[in-house]
Amino acid sequence: MMPGDATSSNAGSRFAHALWHNLYMDNADIFLDLHTDSTGTAFPFFMFADFRSADVCRLAALQPADQILEDDGIDGSVETELVRAGIPSLTVELGCANVFDPDMTRRGVQGILNTMVDYKMIAGKVDLLGIETYVGNEEVSVIADQGGFARVLVKLNQDVTKGQPVATMTNAFGDVVAEYSAPCDGRVLSVCTTPLREPGATIMQVLRRI
Repeated sequence: MMPGDATSSNAGSRFAHALWHNLYMDNADIFLDLHTDSTGTAFPFFMFADFRSADVCRLAALQPADQILEDDGIDGSVETELVRAGIPSLTVELGCANVFDPDMTRRGVQGILNTMVDYKMIAGKVDLLGIETYVGNEEVSVIADQGGFARVLVKLNQDVTKGQPVATMTNAFGDVVAEYSAPCDGRVLSVCTTPLREPGATIMQVLRRI
C-alpha cells in the first residue's frame, strides 16, 4: 500500500501514508525492512533485493544471508517504493513467525551492525559469520492440488534437482493421495511447517538461477 493515501477509506492505506510521509521521507538514507515468513511456513535468512541498484547490492553484501532473490520488487511494498524514491532498501526475512530463534536473531543483528559499520555510523568490522549466500533470480512454488496433510521430504537450504521427490500428501487415514517433485534444479527456499494444506496452498518453494 506504500506510499499510501491520506484520503483513502482503507485504514491500511492511511497508515501507510502516515509512515511514508511522516517517518520515512527526509529521515531514511538506507532501509532494512525486517520480516519473518507467514505463520505455518519457514524461510531461512532470505532477502528480496533489486540488484539493478548498486547501492542495494552494497546493502545486500553486508547481510549474512542464506539466500537472496534478485527481483524487480512488488508494487506498493516498502522496499520497492523506497528504491524507486532513491533510498536503498532490502526486504529481510528472518525464519519462522512466532518463535524465538537465537541464530536468526544473532544474524539479523549482525547484518544491522555490518550496515552501520560500512556506512560509518559506528566503529567496527564487517562480519558475515562465514555464511555463503546463494543468489537466484526466480522462486518456483510447489502448490497443493488437493487438500490433506503434507509431509515435506526436504530441508531449508538443501539443493534439489528437477524431478526429485520433495513432499507427499496424505488423507486423514494416512493414505498417500499425491506426491510432489522438485519443479526445477535449485535450493529449497521455504517449506510449510503446519501439515494441513488446503488446495492451492504452497507446500514448498525452490530458488533457482535462470
